[in-house]
Amino acid sequence: MLRSNFLFFGSVFYKRRRDNRPIRSAAERLVAACENDLETDIYDEFVQFYKLLKTDLGKPVVEPHQSAVSVELRMYKLITGANLQTVFPNIEVGLRIYLCLVVTNNQANVPSRS
Repeated sequence: MLRSNFLFFGSVFYKRRRDNRPIRSAAERLVAACENDLETDIYDEFVQFYKLLKTDLGKPVVEPHQSAVSVELRMYKLITGANLQTVFPNIEVGLRIYLCLVVTNNQANVPSRS
């Protein structure tokens, strides 16, 4: 369920698209999941980020990696490393939420040693 709300991070941006309908749908799902944290009309930001990933700057993010670093973390590092937080504020916030939830969810599954 968690991954489905943040689907655009992995599958929407990672694949080549002929139209932007999947990006719009992913943006709507993310806003619905994080309505108090994100602006409601973030579609254009998503399209611009998708286009950025197709440039040389985004190439290291979308190319297959041998490392265990997730595509979501690579996207976050691209935004923060290139100082693009003001250009993609909602995507940066969404990625932070997603990355924190994954850690929190994994920590909740670790048995305590008492």
